[in-house]
Amino acid sequence: MADLDKEPLEGKLRRSFLKQAGAGAMVGATVGLAGCVGGNGEGNGGNGNGTGNGTGDDPDVDDEDKFGGTLRVGIRQDWTTLFPMQHAREPSRVQENQVAPTLARYDADAVSLRPGAAESWEYVDDDETQLRVELKEGMEFHKGYGEATAEDLVWTINTLLDEGFGGGWTKRFMFPVPPFEGAEEVDEYTFDIITEDHYAPLQVGLLTNISVISSEAAEEMGYEEFAATPVSVGPYEVVDVDMGARAEMEKFEDGLPADEIGYAGPAYADRIEFEVVPDATSRLEMVQTGELNVATYAPYNEVDRLMEDDNVTLKMRPSWSFDWIYIGGEQGTEEYREALDDREVRRAIGTAINREAYVNNTFFGHGVPDDDPFSESLSQNLVTQDDDRDTYDFDIFPVEGDPDQAQQMLEDAGWPDMELELTHMNTSDATRGAEVLQQVLSDAGLEINLRAVDGATHSDIESEGQYDLLLSRISWLSPDPEQGFNWFENPEQSNLNSMGYHNEQVDELLNQSRTERDRAQREEIVREGFEMGLADAPWVFLGHLETPRVLANATHMDRDLFYPQAQMLDLTDVYTV
Repeated sequence: MADLDKEPLEGKLRRSFLKQAGAGAMVGATVGLAGCVGGNGEGNGGNGNGTGNGTGDDPDVDDEDKFGGTLRVGIRQDWTTLFPMQHAREPSRVQENQVAPTLARYDADAVSLRPGAAESWEYVDDDETQLRVELKEGMEFHKGYGEATAEDLVWTINTLLDEGFGGGWTKRFMFPVPPFEGAEEVDEYTFDIITEDHYAPLQVGLLTNISVISSEAAEEMGYEEFAATPVSVGPYEVVDVDMGARAEMEKFEDGLPADEIGYAGPAYADRIEFEVVPDATSRLEMVQTGELNVATYAPYNEVDRLMEDDNVTLKMRPSWSFDWIYIGGEQGTEEYREALDDREVRRAIGTAINREAYVNNTFFGHGVPDDDPFSESLSQNLVTQDDDRDTYDFDIFPVEGDPDQAQQMLEDAGWPDMELELTHMNTSDATRGAEVLQQVLSDAGLEINLRAVDGATHSDIESEGQYDLLLSRISWLSPDPEQGFNWFENPEQSNLNSMGYHNEQVDELLNQSRTERDRAQREEIVREGFEMGLADAPWVFLGHLETPRVLANATHMDRDLFYPQAQMLDLTDVYTV
C-alpha cells in the first residue's frame, strides 16, 4: 500500500475502488437537502490505469490492503459552518456526513427506514404521540468527550425546537411549526420524543435528519469553535480547518465501526482532505494530475465524453433536486411588489417559461423538465404514495411554455411592462439557466436584468426576501411530503416563505396532513394541497436534474457515493491502491 501522503499520486496509485455495500447500500439520511443545493453541476474526470468502467469489488486487492492513505476530495463551493443541522448547503452537508451520523437512514432501494445511530424506535402509546428511541451503545465522541447517551439527544432535540445550537436548517426546512412538546430521557440510552398530537412526518422526517452531537462539547466550545470542529461519533473527525476553503479529517478509531452506525462500510482511508476548487476546468486538471482522488460533480457539458472514458467511472442518477424560481420577495423592488403579489402575474411567469429549453441549455439535456417538485424517483419513495399511481404529477403549466399567452395574461392583469431583477448563483449552470429565463421571459414582454452572487450571499438574499425573482436549487431532505408541503405555509409560520405567500385553504390542508394517520386519506389531502399551492405559483418549478458524479481515477465502482436526497456523500468504503 503506497503512502499517499508521501508519494505522488501517479498512474497505478490513482485507482479508487468501492467495497460492496451489500443489500443495504447507503442511501439518503437527509437531505438534502431540504436542503438548499444551489449552484453548478460540475466536477472532474480522471485517467486511472484500469480496464474500464465496471462494478464490483476489485478481486486482486486483499482486504488488509484497502486500509490507509489519504483521500483528496474536490468540492465546488465554500461553506460557512460544519455544525450538523445548521445549514443545508451541499458543501457543509458532504463534509458533515463523514463526521456525524443521523439516528436513522432512509434506504431508497428498500423504500424504508433502517437504523443509523439508533438501535430501534417505536410508539409506546395508542395515540402515537410518544416515540421511544433506543440509541446504540458504545458510540464514543471525538476528542475524548465520552460516550453518546440519551442526554445528548434530548439536549439536541430540545435546543433544535428552541432554535438554539441544534436549530438551523432542520428547524427551518423540516419542522417550521412542529407540534413537539419536547424530548425526555428514559434511561441512559433511551429517550422519548413527545408530540401534542400524532405527527405523521415524525419518523421519516426527524429521525433521518437528527445528528448525534456532544452536548457537553457544544456548550463548552461555543458555536464558532464547534462549527469548525464538530464533535460527534462518526468515522472521521475534523482535525484542521480553514473555514470555507479546506478541511482535514482523520479516521476515528475509538467508536463503533462505520457500518454499524448507518454507513456503507468500514472506514478505509486514514485521512480525508476536502478542498474547495470552484472552477470546473481546474478540478478536471487536478484530477488528471493526481492532485485529487475524488470530486463531487462533473460538468454537464462533459458528461457525454466522460461516459465514454474507460478510465473514469461516472455515475448518473436521477436526484431529488430541482430548480425553481421564487417570485416576489418581500424586500424586492417596491415598484413591482403589488404586481408580484398578484396570482395572475405569477401564473403568467410560469406560463412563459419553456422548461424544455431550460433543461437542455442548463443541463445539456441531463434532466427532466417539469412544473412541480416531484421527480419520478422521489414520487416512488414518498411515504404517502398510492401503489396504484406511478408518480405525483401536476400539469399546471405548459412544459414548452407559451409566451404569447403569458403576455396576454400580464396585460389582462394590468402589468404588461415590467423591469425585474433575476438573482442567481455565480456558477456556470446557474448562469446558463438564468440566461435562458431572461430570454423566454423577454418573449412575454418582461425586461429581465441578471444579478449573479456567491452561494452565501444567495442564501441570505433568499431568507431575507431581497429579490424580484430568485433562481435556486433545492433537494428533498426526506421522502415525507411534509417537507415540500410546508414551503407553502403562511410566512408567520414558515421561514422558507420569504415572498409572503398565504392561502388559508392550503394552511388548513397542511395541518390536516400532519395529523392524519390513514395513509390513503393523507395522500389525498397532500395532493389537493399541492395542486392548490402550485396553481398559486409563489414558486415556479423548472425541472429535475440528473446528477453526474465522478469517482476520480476509478475503474470499479459498485455503488453511487451519494444518497439521492440533498447530495449526501459517504466515503467510508472508498479505498486507494
